[in-house]
Amino acid sequence: MLSFSSSSTLNQIWHKFKTVLLSAARSHFSRKTISLMKPKTIPHELQPYIHLSHSLDHFTISLQKLISISRLNVSWLHFFINFEPAFKELFLNQSGLLNGLSHPSQLLMIFDSSNFSYHEFLIQFQKSLRKLKRFLSASNALEFDKFKTAYMKSAISERNINFYENKGKFISSSLNRER
Repeated sequence: MLSFSSSSTLNQIWHKFKTVLLSAARSHFSRKTISLMKPKTIPHELQPYIHLSHSLDHFTISLQKLISISRLNVSWLHFFINFEPAFKELFLNQSGLLNGLSHPSQLLMIFDSSNFSYHEFLIQFQKSLRKLKRFLSASNALEFDKFKTAYMKSAISERNINFYENKGKFISSSLNRER
């Protein structure tokens, strides 16, 4: 309970009352920590971007296992058929990145005209995919930052609304108990 001397002014009494009330409110209401780290689950809004990046990662890793141009051609055809429409849907203005890649129907012709060994051709093919991979990595980071910013704003807004709403209820109930 608050104890006051007769020489205390009204401002001092009010300040002590606010301090006691706020400390009681802090101990009564649980804290909610808002994390800036990457979430353990991928947010729904970011799944198409992450999926596209992972499929390209998987494809580039699988290239090491391919031992002939015919297998590379079949693998590239299967990958490109799914990748191209998904990429164009997410990045309408970036189709030029796909134009820099060999179309699956032309891969054998390009290999034959290049005079490279299969291993040298595979290295050049992987280099052509790196620019696309860098773009997807940067896009994922940018999209995640946008999501994180929106999530933080939403969480802070919700926390503030809840704090003031709960603080008002706490003060009302505390005052009612005092009466």
